[in-house]
Amino acid sequence: MSEEEKVIKMIRKLAAESSLEVTPRGAEKVESFSELLTLDGAPSSDDEATLAGKDIGKDIGKDIGTAGVTTATARKPRVFITFLPGSDLADTTRTAIRLAREGISPIPHIAVRSLTSERVLEEALKSWTNDACVEEVLLIGGAVPRPLGPFTCSMDVLRLGKLERFGIGVVGFAGHPEGSPDIPPDACAQALLEKERYIRYGNISAKELQARELLDNELSDKERRANDLQVNELHARELLDNELSDKERRVNELQVNELHARGLLDNELSDKERRVNEHQALLTPLRGYIITQFCFDPVPIFKYLRTSPPLPFPTHIGLPGLATLKTLIMHAQQCGIGNSIRLLLKRAKDVTQLVATRAPDNILRKIAQEMSKDQVLAKKLGGIHLYPLGGIRKTAQWRKNVAEGKFQLQEEGFLTEG
Repeated sequence: MSEEEKVIKMIRKLAAESSLEVTPRGAEKVESFSELLTLDGAPSSDDEATLAGKDIGKDIGKDIGTAGVTTATARKPRVFITFLPGSDLADTTRTAIRLAREGISPIPHIAVRSLTSERVLEEALKSWTNDACVEEVLLIGGAVPRPLGPFTCSMDVLRLGKLERFGIGVVGFAGHPEGSPDIPPDACAQALLEKERYIRYGNISAKELQARELLDNELSDKERRANDLQVNELHARELLDNELSDKERRVNELQVNELHARGLLDNELSDKERRVNEHQALLTPLRGYIITQFCFDPVPIFKYLRTSPPLPFPTHIGLPGLATLKTLIMHAQQCGIGNSIRLLLKRAKDVTQLVATRAPDNILRKIAQEMSKDQVLAKKLGGIHLYPLGGIRKTAQWRKNVAEGKFQLQEEGFLTEG
């Protein structure tokens, strides 16, 4: 297979397994999501799509272990339901139920700063899981200046453990390749590390985490003491050989002491192991991933993937759907994505381009090319997510054409049919 064929196959696979999002109001304008998102002749999950000799998503999939998230196991189309400031969770619920009935995997946004109470969260989770079979959510802070309830950040909701209790098995977190307008870079990195710790250890506090680390150290120390005891026993037996009559009493005493010490040690170890097992039994492990803000420039994307902390879940890169340059600039300014804004403004010098509809073909091709030759990058990338800034119909049709191979590579990017 030539390099060009590999890139084409990778582009098609990324498009076929991409996710989209819609607002409840935007969903009302769609007659049939199943018709809009169903693909004909798209590459299946089992088709060959190698990255430096490895299947895309295979290594990623084993880290999060759930269908609907990895590129290797995605089957149903996945649609995120956005929650804008001032929205009603009841609209999210109605949209989720509709998507589920049409064979789409609904993924509601939980904007924690917009939640007015813990009870509101519980009622939403109950409705989503019972009525729409929701198993996955995107947990974000939300774009409101002041919290409307008790939650200020995603970790406040995560630590409650309610996602697991209501049967949510997969949770997405926000990533910011070009930085966040509201959160310093160091704080963004620290927040992801806290979420990673929760995913790894479950719902335990910092104090409990420290206790677990101390327990591990204490167990190791007791094993060392047990080994020391065995060494002392051997030494005593050597002395016994030399002075049997005089040492026999001392050896017997040592054996009695050893048995007593071992009994205490076994009881202590068993008690600590029981406490750890009881604690673990209360936990339902979550699977996690990162989904980034949309970008127009591949440079910060690759830098983000290569320099971000080594987390045990993949990153899904956000790309803008079809929209005019004017619309893209407006959204980029609202989100504070610096490099992308500068790139767009350069193109906006030609006024005629402001009203021309643009597709993310160039950046998608560069991502496919990079994944084809960089195995490390391929392991970190879980797929792409399309933000239909100019309307879901246009972006969904473009996605369909690309996934079905209805495009031709150009000098830069590619051109779809129709």
